[in-house]
Amino acid sequence: MQRLLKVKPSESYRGTEAPAASVSPGRVGRVEPVVYNESMRALVKTAAQPGLIATDRPDPKPGPTDTIIRVTATSLCGTDAHIYNWDPWAHSRIQPPRIIGHEMCGEVMEVGSDVTLAKVGDYVAAQTLHGDLS
Repeated sequence: MQRLLKVKPSESYRGTEAPAASVSPGRVGRVEPVVYNESMRALVKTAAQPGLIATDRPDPKPGPTDTIIRVTATSLCGTDAHIYNWDPWAHSRIQPPRIIGHEMCGEVMEVGSDVTLAKVGDYVAAQTLHGDLS
């Protein structure tokens, strides 16, 4: 089974060319190409305590069954709130350090050699979970 595992947030640009929102007939909010400089923005649970850290991390490279997505929209969910607050639920399930976030949509930028369900340029939505978070 193929899974969308790794993401590349749209905030990954570091040059002077930032994504420019534009409106075109039939598609609202089209995002122009982004210049990447080998890093992405990520929210990270760095320690077993309340809070998160926004930091730069190296851009991921796809493994054979992975897809790299430039995230154009995302949101925080209940799981992320548990992790941020470091409540008993999170404490019993999450092992820091960990990059959080698993609900997003965006453009496929790279695919692994075994991926057949998505191709570069596809616009996809995903909710990915790793491991047992029950």
